Amino acid sequence: MSFIQKVRHCLAGSRASNIIRLLEQYQKKHGDFTLVETGSIRNTSVRYQKDDGHSTKHICEFVKRNPGCTFYSVDLETGTCDAYLKTKGLREYVHLVQGNSLDVLPTLDFDIAYLDSDNDSELILKEFMIAKNKARLIIVDDVDPTDASLKKGIEVTKYLDSNHLPYILLPRQLVFWNDGQAI
Repeated sequence: MSFIQKVRHCLAGSRASNIIRLLEQYQKKHGDFTLVETGSIRNTSVRYQKDDGHSTKHICEFVKRNPGCTFYSVDLETGTCDAYLKTKGLREYVHLVQGNSLDVLPTLDFDIAYLDSDNDSELILKEFMIAKNKARLIIVDDVDPTDASLKKGIEVTKYLDSNHLPYILLPRQLVFWNDGQAI
C-alpha cells in the first residue's frame, strides 16, 4: 500500500484521530519530524473539545508518546492554550509562538504544516505559499468546495488546481458538521 493509500485509509474518523493517524503513518515512513500548526486552542468549552479547536492538545499527546518529534503552535493569542495545556499536563510538549503566522512561519524549519488558523481563505493561501517551500506534507483544515461555510482552504485548492498539482480531499464526519482536509 502506498503512503497516499495509507493516508486515505487512516483518515476515517474524527478530526483529532485523523490527524494523529496521519502523523503516525508519516512517522513510520519518514521518522521523527517537526510539525507547525497555525491556530491553537482559543476556546476551552466542551463543544470545541469534541472535534474542533483542540488539535493542539491531541498533537501534544502524540509528541508526549514520541519525544523525538517537535511541535510548534502559532497563534495571535496563546494565553488560553497555554493555560489549558498546563491543566492537562501537556504544556511541555509544544513550543507556543505568539505572533502572526505570516511572520513566524518563515523563521521555522518544519516537515509538516497543519494550517488551521482563521477562517480566512486568503490568509490560509499565504500560509500555504510559505509552507510549500518548507514542508514535505501540508494539511489544510476545513475544505469543502461544495460548502461555502467551509472556505478556509478553498483558495489553496484553486491554486493547486490551476497549477495542476496533486492533492487529496478527504471528507470526514464530525459531531457538528461535515468538512474535509486538503493534503
